[in-house]
Amino acid sequence: MSAPRVSTEQLLQENADLRNRLAEAESTLYAIRQGEVDAFVVETSKGNQIYTLHTADQAYRQLVEQMQEGAVTLSTDGLILYCNRRFADTLETNADEMVSTPVEQFVLPEHRDEFAAFLGAVMPILGAHREFSFISANNRIVPVMVAANLLMMDQTQVICLVVTDLTDQRRMEMELRDSEETMRSIIENSMDAILLTIPNGKILAANSAATRMFGYSEQEIVELGRTGITDARDPRLKAAIEHRKNTGQFMGELTLIRKDGTTFPGEVSTTIFTNTAGELRTTLVIRDITQRKQAEEALQHSEARYRSLVNATSEGIVLHGADGRIESCNAAAERILGLSIDQMMGRTSVDPRWRAVHEDGSPFPGETHPAMVTLNTGQPATNVVMGVHKPDGTLSWILVNAQPIFDADDLMHPSAVVASFTDITDIKRVETLLKASETRFRTISEIITNYAYGFTVGADGSMQHEWTVGAFEEITGYTAAQMDERGGWAALIHPDDMPIAARRMKQLLSGKDCVDEFRIMTASNEVRWLRDYGRPQWDDALGRVTYIFGAAQDVTERRLLEQQAVALALEKQRITLLADFIRDTSHDLRTPLATITMSVYLAGRTQDENVRKAKLAEIEEQVFYLSKVLGQFQQMAILDSQTEIEPQPGDLNLLAQEAASVLKGQAKKKGVSVTMALESSLPVKFDANLLERAVTELLINAVRFTPEGGEVHVSTADRGDHVVLEVADNGIGIGPEEYPHIWERFFKVDKARTLAGGAGLGLPMVQRVAELHHGSVEAESVPHQRTVFRIVLPASQA
Repeated sequence: MSAPRVSTEQLLQENADLRNRLAEAESTLYAIRQGEVDAFVVETSKGNQIYTLHTADQAYRQLVEQMQEGAVTLSTDGLILYCNRRFADTLETNADEMVSTPVEQFVLPEHRDEFAAFLGAVMPILGAHREFSFISANNRIVPVMVAANLLMMDQTQVICLVVTDLTDQRRMEMELRDSEETMRSIIENSMDAILLTIPNGKILAANSAATRMFGYSEQEIVELGRTGITDARDPRLKAAIEHRKNTGQFMGELTLIRKDGTTFPGEVSTTIFTNTAGELRTTLVIRDITQRKQAEEALQHSEARYRSLVNATSEGIVLHGADGRIESCNAAAERILGLSIDQMMGRTSVDPRWRAVHEDGSPFPGETHPAMVTLNTGQPATNVVMGVHKPDGTLSWILVNAQPIFDADDLMHPSAVVASFTDITDIKRVETLLKASETRFRTISEIITNYAYGFTVGADGSMQHEWTVGAFEEITGYTAAQMDERGGWAALIHPDDMPIAARRMKQLLSGKDCVDEFRIMTASNEVRWLRDYGRPQWDDALGRVTYIFGAAQDVTERRLLEQQAVALALEKQRITLLADFIRDTSHDLRTPLATITMSVYLAGRTQDENVRKAKLAEIEEQVFYLSKVLGQFQQMAILDSQTEIEPQPGDLNLLAQEAASVLKGQAKKKGVSVTMALESSLPVKFDANLLERAVTELLINAVRFTPEGGEVHVSTADRGDHVVLEVADNGIGIGPEEYPHIWERFFKVDKARTLAGGAGLGLPMVQRVAELHHGSVEAESVPHQRTVFRIVLPASQA
């Protein structure tokens, strides 16, 4: 167990006491031995007693034996004639054994010549003293102060030594130096500026951090004083000085000025104290909080942008607390649900006033609402259709998604749920009308034929129109005679559907029935759709078709309805994608924002610089992640808006090498090797920026999911009709349950690894880039063995 540490003041006091005791003992012995006193006072347990020199022999010996300093009598040649117990104890031996022993035996060898010279130089009366190092019987070096005098005893000249053990003094001096060095090192290595000042504003000293912070030398800071480094325009300055004057201390923020004239915010801590001389002094500790302020401003800006995004979106967004009660909502939610935010606040899903229903009209119990299911299970709910009755009695249909929010210290139980929903009332109404229209059309089309026709077929396969009945003229705008004048039935066919007509003719002449739908151009240049039923009549004797009967229906209305259905399906898909986007952004944006908020809170309240740096690093990491996610959203939007690109000739191998070089540093740091096998002479046309982005995304995924010691291999090859760029790795692979979803937007294998990846748009971007090049992307994976992604470009672009 180490001895308890003492303060610098205690060490200085003990050192002074030892020196006083040594000087007092030396002067007392000197006076007695030189006959300068007739008696002396000895403090005993019975009080102070006076001894005269005539009766002091026995008392003198007792006094010498009880001295705290070693006492030694030497012959002039250095033999020990007498020593007291203290001297023997100092050298860890017995006093009797030391008698008749040369004293130099106990002097450190390298000091013996100096010690002999010291004894030879001892003068009568005046004496001498000097520091030496003795060596004990246990070979321990003992620092001592030796005082020497010549003395006559029984007409014999002897040398009297007083030896003071300086071990404790040296230890205290060393501890004092260590303490001073430690304090000096702490002050000099502090990241905060530390100033020693006088309450009136005069600066006495400054550490290195202060010179770096303000840009002045220490001497310049001392000359400037407090007024030279603080901004007098800061209204908080006067109040801070007054507060310190009244309470003896102050902690808060002030504006400070650098040498270049720029100002910066500082966290200031100052205390008034009294030094050992009784003088008032102050310590001033300053921390530059510029980065913290910037982080707070960035957070506020990010929160404002996020709040604007939520308020501007047309989708309703509602925040449920851990107890299921509504805590917040946006304007769209008020509009869709027909309730104000005040009316919704505090409501839960089990509130009977919602009167929610399923699509079949059955009640939708509150405990099964998406938000409540997510709150109870911790799992997201997606694309749930729900009918909600507004206060005015109207029924609105909404498509609901719910996403859980977890606190960092509890990933099992959601602390809140974000529910987003889209008003699909109009879509439901159109779907109902479409279904009714389809039913009516199907019924009518089953009982009505628009027109019928007949053609004779010649031996050469030519056809001659014979008759037409029904609504042919109403549909086409031509009479049968006019059609014959225009060159026959084929003149009606829409140019894009001529291949259908050619295939149809070939099938009918072979004796097979056919039913086809195709477009015609009417006399008014209107495009209409026909459903044509053709039945050939086969003549066994001639071995060919001799007649063709047919009937045609105008299915334009149905086709338009189908197109509307497709448009509605696309709209539903857009809504689903938008709901997925809101669900993912509520997690991908809210989680880093919560981390930034907590880091700013902790960084502002800790005095530990390392913790502060760690929190600032977390803020920087989260801000970088937000930028990355928003960048991916922007890239995906740009790719979706593009329909054509202008590929240029390029070197596919060079593109692969450049993409790999960017990732080699990251791969090396992770312990993953990157190898390449590139086939020469692969000229191909491509958009370099888009294709390099796609290859880089594949390489990022390969490195990320390949463990230490693994390998990522990049290769190119000519496959005749196609050129292939392949990225393979021997990492963790893709599980069979995940493989069908890897091309889906916002799908992430591990949804908890927010910072490790992005928004789940990497592979969809790769796929979109391949499509823009009229190519494709392929994937193969065996879990924990091998994963391969291939970008395939058609050779027609080479």
